[in-house]
Amino acid sequence: MTRADSSKLVMDSPRLLGDTLVGWVSGRYQEILLPDASRVQGRQPAPRRTAFLVGGVIAVGALLIAVLASTGPQGYQPTPEGSVIRP
Repeated sequence: MTRADSSKLVMDSPRLLGDTLVGWVSGRYQEILLPDASRVQGRQPAPRRTAFLVGGVIAVGALLIAVLASTGPQGYQPTPEGSVIRP
């Protein structure tokens, strides 16, 4: 939230009680009258960004599993002729 004097504060667990915004600021309980605030902004979920994050984690996990599944014991990769290429 931004106060009328342009100072900003972050309030945890905010509640609106009548014309007063109440909550925790830096570990202390505070009550602020709404007329003293010039701007109040809340956090909003970002479902698209969350979906991209989950999709990316799944893709990296699948790639890692595919790479690990294609290698033999001790990291040797089998060849079509049956010989082994050592890293």
